[in-house]
Amino acid sequence: MNHFLYAMTSTAPAPAAGGDTKSWFYYYKWDVEGLAFVPVAEELLDADEPAHIDTLWFVMDGVPLGCCPVHSIMPSLGGPVELHYDTRLIQVLPADVLPTTLPYSTGLIPSDSDEQKLFDNLKKRVDKTYPPRDEELASSLGLRQSNEP
Repeated sequence: MNHFLYAMTSTAPAPAAGGDTKSWFYYYKWDVEGLAFVPVAEELLDADEPAHIDTLWFVMDGVPLGCCPVHSIMPSLGGPVELHYDTRLIQVLPADVLPTTLPYSTGLIPSDSDEQKLFDNLKKRVDKTYPPRDEELASSLGLRQSNEP
């Protein structure tokens, strides 16, 4: 499973639309319904392998906000790569779900690393504990497993 960490600093300038990152993110990327995307510098993706990311993790000021499946990846056309996702599939997380010992910087979690194993295990735990915003949609797409034994 490939994980991409989208780490943000709330007071940093917004990538678009002016203002700060926190306001930009919540208005344009979090509190919308349906498809959205976050811009990612092309160099943060592995150029040697075809772009494939299973899970996008959102972190603001070191605090986890949630995660969701990546819907598609739009290649760069002279600007940043776009990671598209459906906000209805976001799993909102409590602040203490991610360990604080990891360096929180935007990028692809390296495969076959301790961080990769940690995020694989974390994703399994998240899937069992934190439902997506729209459970019916997730079930219809085969993304939500029953918690029944």
